[in-house]
Amino acid sequence: MNTPLLSLRDVTVGYRATAVLKDVSLDLENGSSLALLGANGAGKTTMMKVIAGLLRPWDGAVHFRGEDITRLSAEDRSSLGIALAPEGRGIFATLSIEENLQMGALAVRRRFGRGQGRRMMLDGLDQVYNAFPVLAKRRSDKGCNLSGGQQQMLAIGRALMARPSLLLLDEPCLGLAPKVAGEMYEALVSLSDAERGVIVVEESSRRALAFADRACVLKLGRKALDVTSAEAGEDDRLIQAYFGINTAVAS
Repeated sequence: MNTPLLSLRDVTVGYRATAVLKDVSLDLENGSSLALLGANGAGKTTMMKVIAGLLRPWDGAVHFRGEDITRLSAEDRSSLGIALAPEGRGIFATLSIEENLQMGALAVRRRFGRGQGRRMMLDGLDQVYNAFPVLAKRRSDKGCNLSGGQQQMLAIGRALMARPSLLLLDEPCLGLAPKVAGEMYEALVSLSDAERGVIVVEESSRRALAFADRACVLKLGRKALDVTSAEAGEDDRLIQAYFGINTAVAS
């Protein structure tokens, strides 16, 4: 049996005395993609923080490629190949587009050394610019001069510059016009890699299910559903878990 790329086992965590995630377990295989769905406050962003190392579980464990990383820092996880494009983008507003992207490649130099890291950084720039041509045209512009959609492209591009084995996308289309959001997902499909796992938190279940292989729905901090995206699209349990609506009663 193959070792999953990522495993969460009975993870409980929260803020101060309030638990947000409660005994959540999850596996992600290498090269697969997962849509993490749920209403506001369900625990989706908290789970992403746990995986990225920004929040340490109170109980349970996180494994990456079979290694226990529960107590590793976010920086150490980045060096292992875990990259997060956070909700709210978090770009460096006073740096240029290219400088922002180069910042994303720092983990590559730590993992592969200065010489190989530089070659991989240049190759990464080509890939990001091919996926997001507007960033190539404006590579010298400062981050603060970009539109919301362009800033999101930059945040995703910066995460990809780390050459991650696991890419975490937290609300990549939040606040974007539907057309821009559609273009964003088209670019993500073009950047798909059989060696990379992807977890996406998305407010639109339709977009996320069209992109991902599997769907996991959180409800009040617990895993309510974990199925293939095809099954989720045809399953009334998704509506019940996501919105708390009993379709049998509603109909």
